[in-house]
Amino acid sequence: MSVTTNEFLSALTHRLGYLPYAEVKKTVDFYREAIADRMEDGMTEAEAVAALGSVDDIAREIEMNLPLSTVVKTRVDDARERAKEQKEAEGGGAYAFKLLFLVLTCPVWGSLLIAGAAVVLGLLVAVFSVVFTLGVTAMALIVGGLAAAVVAFAVPYPGLAPRLMLSGIGLVTAALGFVFVLVTMISERAVKGSLRLTAKTVKRAILRGKGASA
Repeated sequence: MSVTTNEFLSALTHRLGYLPYAEVKKTVDFYREAIADRMEDGMTEAEAVAALGSVDDIAREIEMNLPLSTVVKTRVDDARERAKEQKEAEGGGAYAFKLLFLVLTCPVWGSLLIAGAAVVLGLLVAVFSVVFTLGVTAMALIVGGLAAAVVAFAVPYPGLAPRLMLSGIGLVTAALGFVFVLVTMISERAVKGSLRLTAKTVKRAILRGKGASA
């Protein structure tokens, strides 16, 4: 069954309805223009809409490309709205009891939350410290090695052999420094890739609730 432009955009708007209005509007305008461009190229309206793919696939791609801060904010706003609706549905007494329970158990879940955040922060500091140390070591080896190679011929050593030996040691040290530069670059890319993967995993876990059921 063919889908019209309005039906497609309406379904996409509903699917992304929990996101900020600006994000939804930007997305809808983009796909409206994409459909219009395809129709100008000779496609029928149904063909242009079908060429974009399913609404669910588009929505999942958009969600995974959103900044993590935006995803977290939408989930917090959604949780706040649901808590408000639940409060109105259950009445003040039940809501007050749940709130009291959360306050009384705060030392337990609060401590676990702080401990988890501390572990994550500690791991991040440790990883970035390793990358920073590799970079500093690389610079020290390069500068020190090149300096030794220059000093070998600038200082009047007795004989040519000591100068050549010191110069050779300096050049080998500088070469080792460039190896450390390569290791530093690889480590930095690995860390960035791990952080991106972690962010995607967190976003997928956050969006599994509201996003999948919207």
